[in-house]
Amino acid sequence: MFRFIDFCSCSRNEEHHRRETPNITYSEYNTLSIRSVTGATCDYRLVCCALWITWSERNKALHEGIKNTGKWAVTLTKNYLLELDGLAGKEITRRNILSTWTPPKDPFIRINFDAAFDQKEFRSSSGVIVRNGREEALLTKSSLHEGVESPFAAEALACAEAIAVGRRLEIDTVEIEGDSLVVIKKCQSKENDRSEIGSIIRNIHQHERYFKEIYFRHISRTDNQSAHVIASESLKRRLEILLVRAIPEFARRSFGLDKKKKMPSLQTALPPELANNVIRLYRECLRRAKYIGHKQHNTALVVDMVRQQFKKHMHETDPEKIQKLKDDAARGLINHILYESEKLSGRKFSNSS
Repeated sequence: MFRFIDFCSCSRNEEHHRRETPNITYSEYNTLSIRSVTGATCDYRLVCCALWITWSERNKALHEGIKNTGKWAVTLTKNYLLELDGLAGKEITRRNILSTWTPPKDPFIRINFDAAFDQKEFRSSSGVIVRNGREEALLTKSSLHEGVESPFAAEALACAEAIAVGRRLEIDTVEIEGDSLVVIKKCQSKENDRSEIGSIIRNIHQHERYFKEIYFRHISRTDNQSAHVIASESLKRRLEILLVRAIPEFARRSFGLDKKKKMPSLQTALPPELANNVIRLYRECLRRAKYIGHKQHNTALVVDMVRQQFKKHMHETDPEKIQKLKDDAARGLINHILYESEKLSGRKFSNSS
């Protein structure tokens, strides 16, 4: 590395420094040697730029098979420093960037994904939100992953999760949006990826054939705030989420969903003969409670919990509260149905891949 720096500018003789300063430590000598290359201000820029160029060339040679000469790297370093000098007299201004997320055009469904990464425990969380052209949240999902090696792998896993959700919902035309430029570019490229996330990217490409049309788009973190909040909060709380036509309360507060913009009723996702009849809704909840209780060997406890909830509000007269209670019951039914179908489709999905 220091040979590379010396090639960019003139260096002093090592023995001369030793004779001038015989009592300094090795680290102090290295600092003094760096300072003596061209001057106190330019040296640190030169060293940092040289390190950056060298590391970039190493990554290109390792992952892309592109090998450049040392003279080319020297020229690139000098040109970059000249560009920095040219920017010194220019005034830098900062703009306030507002969210410009726009809904997809029919018949497309848009799936936004993002990831949160814990580098201490090598864990990550994937946040996925599915929306239609009317800006309605059709599905909100988060998943926790263990043994994740890097933030790039976390983002790639989140993108793969978005593809899996699109398949399970049997969406034909889909737009996949994320704020990770590296992952989006690799998904858009048809070349064989040999990076650390190559296996995940290849898996994504293999499942593109299940869609009639699929597009990958890069967006800013501001426009992807909804998926980012879901991923980060899920990792913080160590919580996995699966909601149909609903958004977690913490996410609603974070990206501005309030009473002015109501979510569509969950009853629309159920058959009319079930959704519009409270007695049938109650019986279906009891049936599901018996099924879950039988599996967990606590049937009486689960059934009693459901009965108590219905009994507690049986004399409610406020239409808004009644509608909310119906939505809560519908959400429980839909989540359990989706959970059971996800287990089955999850096994089929893994077997086919």
